[in-house]
Amino acid sequence: MAPSPFAQLPPLDPGVLHLDNGSFGACPRAALGAFVGAAADDLAFVPSATSAVNALLRSLTRAPGDERLTADHACGACRAARGVGPVPP
Repeated sequence: MAPSPFAQLPPLDPGVLHLDNGSFGACPRAALGAFVGAAADDLAFVPSATSAVNALLRSLTRAPGDERLTADHACGACRAARGVGPVPP
């Protein structure tokens, strides 16, 4: 069996805990941060867009009279998470 072409690459930093499931390799946080103009430590990786919407909505502090403005074309799970209208069948 031929050796993997990836065997010649440097190993991952042992001081970094990679939480990827293995399907796409280690998350390039620094490269992604540079691409979107954010510090790598300010990025959060989540399993899905629905998880991201839930995390965002649950992190907001609201006071009486506050309003949330959202798009009207959100998927059912995100619409349910924001508490706006029924989830379509």
